[in-house]
Amino acid sequence: MTYIELKPHYPWLVPMTAFFLVLIGILLVLVVASALMNRQHQKRLKALQSHVFPDRYYQEVMRMYPQLSIESVQMAFEQLRLYFRVCLIKQPKRVAMPSRLVDVCWHSFICDTRQYQRFCDDAFGGFLHHEAIVDMSFSIQGISSELSKPEEKGNRSEEAKAQRDLEFQYQLSAARIYHWSAQLELKDEGQSSTSTDVPLMFRIDEELDIGDGFRYSTDITRFLADFDLKAAEAQETKRQTDGASGTGAACGDGGSAACGGCGGSI
Repeated sequence: MTYIELKPHYPWLVPMTAFFLVLIGILLVLVVASALMNRQHQKRLKALQSHVFPDRYYQEVMRMYPQLSIESVQMAFEQLRLYFRVCLIKQPKRVAMPSRLVDVCWHSFICDTRQYQRFCDDAFGGFLHHEAIVDMSFSIQGISSELSKPEEKGNRSEEAKAQRDLEFQYQLSAARIYHWSAQLELKDEGQSSTSTDVPLMFRIDEELDIGDGFRYSTDITRFLADFDLKAAEAQETKRQTDGASGTGAACGDGGSAACGGCGGSI
């Protein structure tokens, strides 16, 4: 009996089919993972948006600032909610708090520790810490020259590098809340176009005449509006990667000058 060995006409068909099946499997996993992450984000956003601040928080803030009406305090708490939305978007990156009044609202919430813990678990999946005060009187200098001419940074002294890195963190944490609060305000108002208006969180202390509040010059708000946030975020990611691999210094907490804190006077 003669056996005839049958050879496939297309020897590449089996490995190619296996490759596409694996590829399709990976894509399905990515799609499912993305859907689950989006569902989780929407769930957290809903918890944040639907949270009701008790009247006792309003009364506590009004005891500190008796000149404020209940409507003004409610507006401040809505700005706190907006701040939380930015923190959710930028999680786990630090975000500066630019308003003294909104920060006082945050403090009144944190002091109700059990309620605040439950809120954080629902809205962030963990505790959102209150950061130390950040100095927002940074030098008005962009990072474009540093990005385009890295050799200039290499020529600085270690002390000058540390100071520049600190100023970079001040700029970045302030720019995050400036850009994202502006975008969310436009979204809430149903506007799709860009706006040159300064976000309310940067105006509220001055508009409500908060004596110990933060006020920002036109130079500062213009600098933050023009700040290249995308490039700065990429620069920070590179710093963290270099720091983790031991080729550079990662951003630390910095004690009372921690990145992304409770604002600062200008």
